[in-house]
Amino acid sequence: MMEVWGVEVHYASILLATVASMVIGMLWYGPVFGNIWLGLVGKKKEDMQMKPSDMPMAVVVALLMAVGLNSVLQFSAKFSELGEITNVLATAFMISLTFVAPAGLNLVIWEGRKPKLFLLNLAYFFTNFLVMGLIISIWV
Repeated sequence: MMEVWGVEVHYASILLATVASMVIGMLWYGPVFGNIWLGLVGKKKEDMQMKPSDMPMAVVVALLMAVGLNSVLQFSAKFSELGEITNVLATAFMISLTFVAPAGLNLVIWEGRKPKLFLLNLAYFFTNFLVMGLIISIWV
């Protein structure tokens, strides 16, 4: 464990949350909703070619989400009268509602993205933040 800017960083929770995020993404956009997602973005499986830099970048993004979520959960736990699980659920919901949803809606409004794609991605991020938050909360 290490403390950064007054926030405890538990390496095991960050690592497990990062791995969980990668697994959720692979399942969500693979066997669970992969065909729906491909249809919404107008691509075929054959179009999806990974570059060598894609996976390391995805890991870095998941790691940054885990570190950020760790900080948010610790901060909210200090001021919350909610139980631990309820706090994680509320935090995942609020992050999704106040950060992910507006960013995604801007893509719908300004880039013409499909509303169904927005909802699929929003549900993914909520699920991802919830699972990552539950893992991190074990150590917080």
